[in-house]
Amino acid sequence: MRYKHHKTKQADDSIQQGLSKSSQLAERGQTALADSIIETSLCAIVVTDTSGCITRFNDAFLEMFGCTREEVAGRCMIEFAPWEPGRYETTAGETIEIDEDFFKKTREMVAALFKDGRVPRFESFGFRKDGKVIRIYENPALIYNEQGEVVAAATIIQDITESKLNEKKLKALNKELEQRVEERTAELEAKTKRLEETNVALNVLLEKRDEDKKELGEKVLLNVRELILPYIEKLKKDPAPPERKTLLEIIERNLTDIVSPFLHSLSLKFFNLTSTELKIAALIRGGKSSQEIANTLYLSKNTIDAYRDSIRRKLGIKNKKINLKTHLMTFE
Repeated sequence: MRYKHHKTKQADDSIQQGLSKSSQLAERGQTALADSIIETSLCAIVVTDTSGCITRFNDAFLEMFGCTREEVAGRCMIEFAPWEPGRYETTAGETIEIDEDFFKKTREMVAALFKDGRVPRFESFGFRKDGKVIRIYENPALIYNEQGEVVAAATIIQDITESKLNEKKLKALNKELEQRVEERTAELEAKTKRLEETNVALNVLLEKRDEDKKELGEKVLLNVRELILPYIEKLKKDPAPPERKTLLEIIERNLTDIVSPFLHSLSLKFFNLTSTELKIAALIRGGKSSQEIANTLYLSKNTIDAYRDSIRRKLGIKNKKINLKTHLMTFE
């Protein structure tokens, strides 16, 4: 029995040693994996203890801040950030103003980190060895031991200088495009206004031209009707050889042809139509026959026919093969 108990104890010790070695190997494997991730990361990674002193960093951190390993080891992380409000030159050659508001937000982020264990990525500034600042994103998180106590903090830092420059260029480009659009819009509006003014002026000129044309036509017709046609009518009534009457008819017809272009822009009232003749002319334009007009006005058909002859005579189309209704439709 004693021998069997001794064998069992040896077996237990062997198992414990095996588990311990396995645990150590696992821890070494995890450490090696973590080391590989940190060293090969393109982003700067830095680990600090609870007092803020740097305990670990990768090559990307050294490159970002322009330092050697000896210059970083043992220093506090606060030394790699702007320490007071003022004007700073960036790695892109810009001069920027860092005010008190930046430091206030940074303190708020640190307080939130120790309260919640991690905070969302936030925009910040890094301070290089050459005195220039870098525009960066910081993504910090606390590290705890098995007892849940904070033992360190790890921060991933990303250089956003180029993206900020691109953002600035894009804003400048958008502003320039907006300005061009505004200028072009103003030019188009000015041209549109000038065109509208020109159109108004042209319309006024066209209206004036139409009025002048109408006035000229009225004067010509009035002169022909009052100064020429009455004498032609008198000559036609006097005894004269047939040749003279023929010549008078030719003169009358030619005068009618001369003034005909002016007729269409005139009102029928211009031809000295009586009120009854104007009513009959309106009914003729409406397509009414002589009998229908006679029934409407309570007159005989012969009376309407006489009015039609009078209207044709006053319009200068008597004894011409011109449809009276069609002719009346050409007047205002």
